[in-house]
Amino acid sequence: MSARIKTEAGSYRFTIRRLREHEGNGWLVEFPDVPGCISGGKTIGAAIAHGRQALQDCLALPARRHNPNVSRKGRAA
Repeated sequence: MSARIKTEAGSYRFTIRRLREHEGNGWLVEFPDVPGCISGGKTIGAAIAHGRQALQDCLALPARRHNPNVSRKGRAA
């Protein structure tokens, strides 16, 4: 399944798939346009909610690398 999450920075496509038993069950959310940005949850709703937070954190990483005073939401503290 594929859908989009809207953020202040734009709209990002994500895919969601069911995890197999050996992967831990639940659901996995991946953002193809943001390499390495993944999250999961026991339900689809939880996976999407966790994915939204993971996306915000991933988008804030470059700002935090250049300015360690930048908070998790991407703003200077």
